[in-house]
Amino acid sequence: MSFPVQAQTTKLEILRQTATFHPSIWGDRFLNHDSGDMIRNDRTKQEVERLKAVVSREVFGAADDSLEKLKLIDAVQRLGLSYHFEGEMEEALQLMYDAYQDHDHDGDLYNVALRFRLLRQHGHHVSSRKSQLT
Repeated sequence: MSFPVQAQTTKLEILRQTATFHPSIWGDRFLNHDSGDMIRNDRTKQEVERLKAVVSREVFGAADDSLEKLKLIDAVQRLGLSYHFEGEMEEALQLMYDAYQDHDHDGDLYNVALRFRLLRQHGHHVSSRKSQLT
């Protein structure tokens, strides 16, 4: 046997006290919206894209030595900029992988280790056997 239960709702008025904060040292600069900022941002984006193309062409195109390209790819990744140059890096690593498969590479330990790590990081199958590394 169940008893009918009636719910009673009471409205509580919540009073929130306002605090008086010191004025921000930044003022209201970030609170205001200026359409001029959007125009400047579009120009900035275009300039960034142009500079990325220049850097890509100048840097990745200029490095003929495979060790220099490996160092460059490693530096770009460590700086966190690899997403800007994914295509160029993949192309350079694919060429190095193809050359790696064609003939043996003699080199110092740093060169071999850097090539091994970068090729493995980018999904290329590189054997860790010594006879295939040097």
